[in-house]
Parts: sequence; C-alpha cells; structure tokens
Amino acid sequence: MYVNPYKYYTNSINPLKNFLKTLGYDASEYYKKPEDLIFLLKHTPIITNFGQENGDFGKLDKFIKQNISNKGIKTNFKRYMVIVEK
Repeated sequence: MYVNPYKYYTNSINPLKNFLKTLGYDASEYYKKPEDLIFLLKHTPIITNFGQENGDFGKLDKFIKQNISNKGIKTNFKRYMVIVEK
C-alpha cells in the first residue's frame, strides 16, 4: 500500500522553499508468538477494529502459516522520511 509522504506536511512548511527530499524504506520485523502479533493488531491502528469482524482471525491464521520461519512470524513495514530545511 502506498502512502503519500507529502500528506504529513504541516502548514508551516513551504514545500517549494524548504523541501529537500523524501526517502522510503521497507523493513522486516519478527514476532515470536501469535499472541504478540494479535496484541499489536488489537492495540494499534494497523487494521481498524481488528478482532471485531468475522474472519479476522482466520485471515491472521492464514497469514501466520504463510510467514512463519525459525526467526518467528515475519511482518514488514514501510517508513517514509521527509527531509526539509528549517
């Protein structure tokens, strides 16, 4: 899923004058137990209302089976950095 990093600009930044560049990167993260991943999903806005919809845990179970390794349950995240002058 692509997220436009420009939407995080505040009104106090003039992108034409102060903008230097944006950088993005992907990283992997591993969870040892399904309970750890469930806690994350229930307490962060990664998936809105996770656990309250029918099928949430079925989808999670399928995801875990597809992404389990000796390191744990592999997930990924994308980060964006916007570099501007003050």
